[in-house]
Order: sequence, then C-alpha cells, then structure tokens
Amino acid sequence: YRQFDPDDAGLLMGVEGGRATDYVIRLSKNVKRGLNSKAMRGWRPCGGPIGYINVGTERGSKTIEADPDRFELIRKMFDLFLTGSYSVSTILKIATEEWGLRTVTHRKRGGMPLSMSHLYKILNDPFYYGFFPWKDPDTGEKRLLKGNHPPMVTEAEYWRAQALLGRK
Repeated sequence: YRQFDPDDAGLLMGVEGGRATDYVIRLSKNVKRGLNSKAMRGWRPCGGPIGYINVGTERGSKTIEADPDRFELIRKMFDLFLTGSYSVSTILKIATEEWGLRTVTHRKRGGMPLSMSHLYKILNDPFYYGFFPWKDPDTGEKRLLKGNHPPMVTEAEYWRAQALLGRK
C-alpha cells in the first residue's frame, strides 16, 4: 500500500503504472513462451478431454495419460458409433444410464452426465486420434500437432466417424 502527496502524485503514479504495465507485458510473453514450448514437445498445455487425466505434481511438467475410469467407456462409445447402427442420442443414453458415465468431478463442478453437445465434441475432437490443434504464435494460424498421449482411436476410425457425422 502506497501513499502519495497531492503535489507529486501524478508523476509517481505514472511511474508506478508504467512499471506495472511492463510487468504484465513481460509476464504475458513468458506464459505464452512456456505454453508454446510445452505444445512443441507434444503435450497439450491445458488438460485432456474426458477419457484422459493429467498426471504429475509439478506445474508445467504434467503429462496426459488414459483415465482408468473413463478411457474404455469413451472407446466403447466410439465403437458403437463406428458401427453406424447407433445414433448419437442412443449412445448417450446407453453411456449415461447403463454404463453410468459421468464427467470428472473437480472441487465445485463435475460428476454430471454428458450432454448431447459434449458427445458431439468428443466425436469431433482430433485429440482422440493423437493430435491436438494449436495456434502458431508466429504466424497466427491453427495447425494440428502430434501429441505424446496414448491415442484412443486410429486416424482411419476418426475420419470414418467424421463421415458418419456428415463432415468433410
């Protein structure tokens, strides 16, 4: 907490404000550099989607592994969808009512059944076949990076799911 005299408050507050702005700019650059470095090493900087968990204790060095509780259930959902005999709503009903699939429980949220939009997001996510989208900080364009996490489906299965969903 700082106190300024009315006579010199403008100058000192300007200097303090400039220092604070400089600190925030440098911090932002360092965070972006760290996130990009982790992505270039093949690890998605944020947590994995349902079916995967973050493993590790040290910030910045966590890896993504298969979730022992949900990985096989999500794989079974892909298998049902790839048969072409089940609609997305039927798979959702089977997964939530028969298998008891719920989202990961965190401190104040989670433990809920999947929504229809969440299931569509799962079926569309390239993370499940071993890649993740990343925006290149230099060019600003998005591209898919190869991840080090264990893929759930093959690339051919992923593209078959996209065709079943009517995607190009």
